[in-house]
Amino acid sequence: MYKLLFIYLFILAGWGVQAVTPATDSLLKALDKTIQERPLYNSRKIEQIDLLKRSLQRSSSLEEEFELSLDIFEEYKAFQLDSALKYVNHTLEISKLLNDPVRERLASLSLAEALMITGMYKESFDILNVYGKTWPDDPRRSYIYHLYHSLYMLMADYTLNAEEGEKYKRLEYQYKDSIVDVLPPDNMGHMLTKVSSLMEQQQYDEALHLALLTYDTFQDDPHHIALSAYTLSMVYDILGDPEKEIAYLAISAIGDLQAAVKEYISLRRLAGIMFDRGDINRAYDYIKCSMEDAIYGNARYRTLEISRMLPLINDTYDIKMKEEKQKLQLFLFIISLLSVVLIFAVFYIFRQLKALESPEVAERD
Repeated sequence: MYKLLFIYLFILAGWGVQAVTPATDSLLKALDKTIQERPLYNSRKIEQIDLLKRSLQRSSSLEEEFELSLDIFEEYKAFQLDSALKYVNHTLEISKLLNDPVRERLASLSLAEALMITGMYKESFDILNVYGKTWPDDPRRSYIYHLYHSLYMLMADYTLNAEEGEKYKRLEYQYKDSIVDVLPPDNMGHMLTKVSSLMEQQQYDEALHLALLTYDTFQDDPHHIALSAYTLSMVYDILGDPEKEIAYLAISAIGDLQAAVKEYISLRRLAGIMFDRGDINRAYDYIKCSMEDAIYGNARYRTLEISRMLPLINDTYDIKMKEEKQKLQLFLFIISLLSVVLIFAVFYIFRQLKALESPEVAERD
């Protein structure tokens, strides 16, 4: 009876979570710890930006002020878009004061990027159509191609019209090819874009080889690690290797968080996978962290993506908490019942011992 009771308790304690390998579990634990340490990485980012701001206050020329304002924009754009917009608009004002067309073009392209990240696609396109003209020796060509590529990719993802979606996809692929043609082969942007192109062409072995090479080559910065690890996770997803997909998504998410990037995708994708595998606690923690960071950074389209998943994970988490409460109550009831049984058993044994002692006492008398 007691054996059956403890088997029942063990079954009740299980949640049907699909197991991961020890190595993947270690990475997920490292990610959990990194999420808890977010305030530390945010503080480091703010200190880095404050250092640039102090240099800006001491700037001695408009040219220096432009460069420092642009540096601050670069630091802010994946961290806090409202502040990024403030500084990129400042660079635009300075370029006009200097009457410098080259700086005005650079500031305008940076503004187009910021507007794109906030979800203002039309406004971003309007700027690109004015300042996005390229020529053979244009040093900004790869940057302009990157902006067009990113815009068409986002518009393909969010359009409700299938025909328009196909048109945007074709344009996205054209700009992929343009990026690969312009950047040198050992450039990270070239390599990651080439991986994406190879995947589109279903050349998965070549894509995996290049993705692994990119990951091994660019280990100098958490954000670089995050980008290359995310690309690897996509390759392993297509190859049907869920363990490696999870592992590289975890590595990518750790890199994003350590770089204090607020506009990311790895942790959100990982939340969905954890949910599908039955790890509701992690799914809830990951989607909650993703939403908090997207709101903090004002990345509107990431907020929209997350808002589609959040209600389902949140509702499931609430149900799980209620079930845990019910199971805890059941455990307490069973433990209480066992305690009562134990008390009665002890009382019964005590009476039996007393009964055995009684004849001995009578004989002595």
